[in-house]
Amino acid sequence: MLDMAQIEALRAAPVADRDHLVDGRSFSPTSGQRLDVETPIDGSVLTTMARGDATDVEAAVSAARRAFADRRWRGLPAARRKAIMARWADLIEAELLELTVLGVRDNGTEIAMAIKAEAASAAATIRYYGEAIDKMSGEIAPTPDNRLGLVHREPVGVVGAIVPWNFPLMIGAWKLAPAIAAGNSVVLKPAETASLALLRLAELAHEAGLPDGVLNVVTGLGGEAGAALAAVPVEQLQLALLSADRFARVELPVEAGVRAELARRFGLFGIRMAVTMIRLGVRDSPTLAAELVTRSGLDELRTVLDVQ
Repeated sequence: MLDMAQIEALRAAPVADRDHLVDGRSFSPTSGQRLDVETPIDGSVLTTMARGDATDVEAAVSAARRAFADRRWRGLPAARRKAIMARWADLIEAELLELTVLGVRDNGTEIAMAIKAEAASAAATIRYYGEAIDKMSGEIAPTPDNRLGLVHREPVGVVGAIVPWNFPLMIGAWKLAPAIAAGNSVVLKPAETASLALLRLAELAHEAGLPDGVLNVVTGLGGEAGAALAAVPVEQLQLALLSADRFARVELPVEAGVRAELARRFGLFGIRMAVTMIRLGVRDSPTLAAELVTRSGLDELRTVLDVQ
């Protein structure tokens, strides 16, 4: 049974102005611009939040890249990462009503639905993926006696997550929990009409022990901060290529349009395989490289990969 007196007290509580959360700290918008947060309950201004832009997104992405590069999260023992995820879920459950009321004041979800579908659901999702951390392992593929096939799972790097206004905690947890549990760093852009509860969710992650820079939140308009996050370029796709006698790291520039087309046609695994095969072909046989480009149907790769 919901305690209406407690709910009314929480509804009347002031909400402090909110900035981005970058590298574990409050981060004021570079432009100095802010957005009014109007509550759908009565149209009044509840608080203000940072109006992020491309510069703020760049700062968040840089923090996330640093966190991934130095292995401050993915390098922790699985048991430690699991414990931090469990603690995060515990803290959410301890603030279940506070998070729910904050979200209702921000985006107007009906409270009886929100308390189950929002904060409680987010805690359950985070706990589920935290539990999976020490249970997901690699595989040895069935191969002939003279071969060995190993599957080794690794995080992909920095994940950009854009969350809609409806059920932000539930959907936000769907994006955050598996990405973070796998060892990635994340830059989150909530909807401008539903940012407050997700900012608090991220703060609770840090209180639980998540290292700085692993989860960053940039607020603002979808056409500004959201568009900037969606357009973040991957300047270089680094591929560890196996040659005949050694591993070699190759810096391979890949244009954004070509990456998008590869992703659409092949998915993430396909990108890696297609580009790796073509690059190996460039090394060992220009004729083979040209044939692979032709078969892929991506003529743009001729220029990108210097295939004649």
